[in-house]
Amino acid sequence: MINSLALQDTRRRAVSQELVVVHEPVGPISEAIRLLRTQIISQHVRAGRRGLALVAPSDGAGCTYVAANLAAALAQVGTKILLVDANMRSPRVDQVFGLDAAAPGLSSFLSLQVARPERVVHANVLPNLSVMTAGPPASRPQELLSSHRFRDGVNTLLREYDLVLFDTPAANTNADALTVGAAAGYTMVVARRNFSYFSDVTTLVTQLQAARCPVIGSVLNEF
Repeated sequence: MINSLALQDTRRRAVSQELVVVHEPVGPISEAIRLLRTQIISQHVRAGRRGLALVAPSDGAGCTYVAANLAAALAQVGTKILLVDANMRSPRVDQVFGLDAAAPGLSSFLSLQVARPERVVHANVLPNLSVMTAGPPASRPQELLSSHRFRDGVNTLLREYDLVLFDTPAANTNADALTVGAAAGYTMVVARRNFSYFSDVTTLVTQLQAARCPVIGSVLNEF
């Protein structure tokens, strides 16, 4: 049984309006997220696949938005979810869920400040949904993510949840997304209509395949 940090105190802010599956559960955006949820459960979770990294070719594609809403939607149907903010360069998951950005997170575990990954998990931020924030700023994100400690930590977490989702930084700025995708085992590409370039998406898919990160699908974000 995972022993998570008790980070559920009164200092937590309300979840952001970006979490539309919570604030606008009957709207068209929530419907689209639920359709994606159905596909993930039937084609990924039921196949025994426990890790999934969401990756985008560039900033502004809405990777955090999709990751957070997908995580919440999956949790709403009883799937035990952990959302990991692996974007230690420009983290936003803490903002979406009203968590303290300065609290221990992924960077704390990877930099040996915390012994085990489960010690930096915010348990049940929403029912069935736990969150690991990026933690305090790290000076060498790529080196930390490339470490055996990261892979070992991911493997520990994959055994404890039905699905672990990873939010990642834009793939055109560094290799972090490819590294996280390889550790997670599977990836999903997030692009934004009238924003992301088709050539950037195809380049990202090629890079993921070359890095042996299976791509299970893509999301065209219109929001």
